[in-house]
Amino acid sequence: MTKPDPYIVLLRVLAQLPWFMLRGLGWLTGTLFWALAAKRRHYANVNIRLCLPELSERERRKMVRVSFVHGGYFLGECAPVWLRGYRRVAGRTDSSEVEQQLIALAAGEHPLIIATPHLGNWEALGLYLPRLVTMTSMYKPADSEVEHLIKKSRERTGAKLVPSDMSGVKAMLVALKHGDTVGLLPDQGVSAKSGVVAPFFGINTTTMTLTQKLSRKTNARLFIMWAERLPGSRFKLKMMEAMPGFDDADPVVAATALNKSVEAAIRNCPEQYWWSYPRFRHRGEGAVQPY
Repeated sequence: MTKPDPYIVLLRVLAQLPWFMLRGLGWLTGTLFWALAAKRRHYANVNIRLCLPELSERERRKMVRVSFVHGGYFLGECAPVWLRGYRRVAGRTDSSEVEQQLIALAAGEHPLIIATPHLGNWEALGLYLPRLVTMTSMYKPADSEVEHLIKKSRERTGAKLVPSDMSGVKAMLVALKHGDTVGLLPDQGVSAKSGVVAPFFGINTTTMTLTQKLSRKTNARLFIMWAERLPGSRFKLKMMEAMPGFDDADPVVAATALNKSVEAAIRNCPEQYWWSYPRFRHRGEGAVQPY
């Protein structure tokens, strides 16, 4: 008899807990990570100091702690988002600001690229979007029982997940040329070979060029979307069109416009951003990373 994966067992148990308990566990998890994960806390402190220099030292330290708490909330929310019935999660999601606009845009003459930064709860957004538009999204394949479960859960509302390699890029191109919508994460660090150096909150760092390439080949429009976390473990979907220049022929100009668009989204709820990720680790040849 095959021994059950303990992580899957844990996810299934957590998925049965009421939301208020998950929020409490999330707060505890985030607080413990803040206290114990010194390296990640250092990343967050450096990132916030660089990106939000207008904050005082006291405000910055508070932002670091609160961002870890929101990271804990996110982890606590993942189990029900992945494993509960769609209606039970959708009932906690307010899409009133974006739903009709998104449906109308998807029916228009330009295909859509939805860029989802690590802001709020991107898993809740990924669950909801395929109910509104035909969606193809990238993911990083991993050969484990947990990853197979997560992939299956992400696809249960109709999303088509493609690997984050050339085959996935080709699949996204095909989807866009058919008038479908594609989704990707725009704020992960990339190698110098896969991107260009462009400012993010005024700090040069390697940035993807995939959105520029996809949009120029398909005449797609680019929107930034996120699911902002509200009190009571509820979410509100937000959307904004990318700033002009995201499809410029110059990849640095395009990457700069993409980053400025992501910045604008983050400033709506900066405490919900994943600041503990070392975004400025790769800054181009000869540049010193700040960590």
